[in-house]
Amino acid sequence: MQTIDSISKSEDKISIEKDSIEGASSIASESGNNISISEESIPTSGVLIGLDYGEVRTGVAFCDYNQELAIPNGVYGPKKFIVDIVLQLIKERDVVGVIIGWPLNMKGEEAFQCKETQKFIDNLQKSWKGPIVKRDERCTSSYVSSMYSGGHKLETDDALSAMTILESFIGRKK
Repeated sequence: MQTIDSISKSEDKISIEKDSIEGASSIASESGNNISISEESIPTSGVLIGLDYGEVRTGVAFCDYNQELAIPNGVYGPKKFIVDIVLQLIKERDVVGVIIGWPLNMKGEEAFQCKETQKFIDNLQKSWKGPIVKRDERCTSSYVSSMYSGGHKLETDDALSAMTILESFIGRKK
């Protein structure tokens, strides 16, 4: 896991304004300052970041400009710096949209972790106004564990989960 002991903020905040956002997704929600975003609000070209947000660490993946291939980037922490870390990654890669795993339980209901994930989204949206789409992440961890890790939990699994979440999003248009 990549860790950061301190983050220094520069005065130039990242801010991407959207003139209008239409529609709503069953996966997206509206709470507090959170904007309801449909999958259609994500541009069809440009780099996307996929996130598997967790209490201890967050897996990150990116797709290429044409949104055809998702590649794991890494696992980041600690949690108290993750918003700043993600903002820096968004800035470095000129990201046009965020796809984040939404941890529903097996019945399709919001699990406890959804509240924590929503807090992270709300904090991210204070500094970045681009589109954020929640994507069902059920079974992602078990899929990654069986496909890539031989059934064992590895540190890289969170980045591979982020890649799988992002792949499920970019694969919807094929």
